[in-house]
Amino acid sequence: MKIIVESGKKKNFRKINNDTFLCVLPSRPILLSKIIYKKFIKSLPCPEENSYYKTKTLDEKLCKKLNKITNFTQEKSTDIFLLHIEKIIKTLNTGAKMKICIFSDLPDERIYKLCDRINPFTDILYLVTQNEDFYDKISSYTMENHGLVMTLKQFSESVRADINIILNSNETDFSKNSGYSINLSDKNITAEKTLYDIIPIDAGDFSGIEIKKCQFLNENCENFNLIWRNYQKSVDKFKK
Repeated sequence: MKIIVESGKKKNFRKINNDTFLCVLPSRPILLSKIIYKKFIKSLPCPEENSYYKTKTLDEKLCKKLNKITNFTQEKSTDIFLLHIEKIIKTLNTGAKMKICIFSDLPDERIYKLCDRINPFTDILYLVTQNEDFYDKISSYTMENHGLVMTLKQFSESVRADINIILNSNETDFSKNSGYSINLSDKNITAEKTLYDIIPIDAGDFSGIEIKKCQFLNENCENFNLIWRNYQKSVDKFKK
């Protein structure tokens, strides 16, 4: 069972779906003793099989106290995006081969797995990098393994691609690049349409909970909604 923990005025327990529950604990750490917390957790079904997730709004002092009692699950949304990259692109695919541009200034081992998964959707793959040895190595790999041509570009001459995938980059402003941007880097970027989250169709009632819902996506999930954020205008874009 998956338990989302956040702090609030009143202690509460709410079912989100058959596998996920929201646990609201008192926001003042002084009110939360180890005995009270464990007693509360033991009242839940299958406590020994629980996975715990913290919301963005969880009080930091409370979080530190809880960390001594419960280990929280830490999953990067970027890792989940990469795991489901084929299904994400398939959702966006119009049927024609797409222009896909990868940004990786420095060598990044994730590019091999990425190229393996996106090759069915493109004929020519663009790579923006400052490392020519890295480009030569990856270009040979895509040609030998997938018959896929890779073209080297500088950031200033990067093409207007259908999909931009950022592994790592010294640049953070991609607002001039059209299409969808999937940020797999550790930096926040500015772009027209950036993948923000993935929501399973059967996610349940996550209303009012500030947490990345992609963490609750099953590995073999086929149906989901993608949430795109327009960081130029701070307006959320929704697309199925």
